[in-house]
Amino acid sequence: MSERSSSRLQLHDLHLAQGRRTVLEHVDGDIKPGAITALIGANGAGKSTLIQAIMGELRPISGKVVCTVDKARRAWLPQQLALDLTFPMSVEELVMTGSWP
Repeated sequence: MSERSSSRLQLHDLHLAQGRRTVLEHVDGDIKPGAITALIGANGAGKSTLIQAIMGELRPISGKVVCTVDKARRAWLPQQLALDLTFPMSVEELVMTGSWP
């Protein structure tokens, strides 16, 4: 991966840890402008840790993140609970209505 490429994001042999626990090793990647990219994996696989490194919130143990997007233009949306705990009826009441809001 050449740093002179047209990539917006490059990951070079990235090694990441949370505390003393190594989370990711030997991560390489190259994302071009306009690319739609999905980051998928099991719970605890290191997805959020990788995003933190890309955003500059977590320093790698080794390796390098090259991001040509200004920090002011980067966005981080925190994880949200998928279930709305303020919904004003029980599951039984919802089933009884025969519809979904």
